[in-house]
Amino acid sequence: MASYNPIRAARLMALYLDEIEAAGIEVEFCQEIGALQTVQPALEDKPLSPYFHPDSYELVPDNSFWIHGTAKGRTVLVQAARIDDTGHTPLGVLIDARFRRFFRTDEEQVTDCKAMARMQGRCVYHGEGWVAPDFRKTNLARTFIHLGTIAILMRWSPDYVYAFFDEQVVDSGFPSKAWFKMYEAIGRHYHGWLLPTDLIGWMDSRHLVNLVELEYRRSVQGQPPR
Repeated sequence: MASYNPIRAARLMALYLDEIEAAGIEVEFCQEIGALQTVQPALEDKPLSPYFHPDSYELVPDNSFWIHGTAKGRTVLVQAARIDDTGHTPLGVLIDARFRRFFRTDEEQVTDCKAMARMQGRCVYHGEGWVAPDFRKTNLARTFIHLGTIAILMRWSPDYVYAFFDEQVVDSGFPSKAWFKMYEAIGRHYHGWLLPTDLIGWMDSRHLVNLVELEYRRSVQGQPPR
């Protein structure tokens, strides 16, 4: 894991919290995954991924958390994260084994996903992102995701952070604004969830630390003139 300045990360997190709370949203850091499963029906037909599905296994406070934003008692923001230490096993092997418990898959690998074959070690899935419709045209979604990313960094110091996106979402530019800069098609069909053309977006520890440092300089210190 690349080293980072925890004080700067904490100050940046405080800045994001202030921005979200100024919009009338209360933010709670949660470790009880059962509570996420209880909130899920309010998320407008957004099912939980295999990482947080009620039938998933080994969900404990040490390896997972979620962040809940409420406005006047109504759920308006949700995200979650889960870490797996794959050791020397490629992330793609772990993902395939996990997904096969939930989805029918074609044996044919349409394309090789070099990213999932290369990633190993402390890998964090960052997902379950949901924003209430009345907040989607604001910058709060991006700020909220940044808040979660810094929480991941400070809690686990991971080797990789990753998420899954469909092509349309990537083309919208939002994942890039959420600090995911690298993508590759997963190349396999998990029926009912992921298509071969869907993409894994990721950042390694060096990219994550650099992004936090650059964002700190921009948001806290102020962007210098050219």
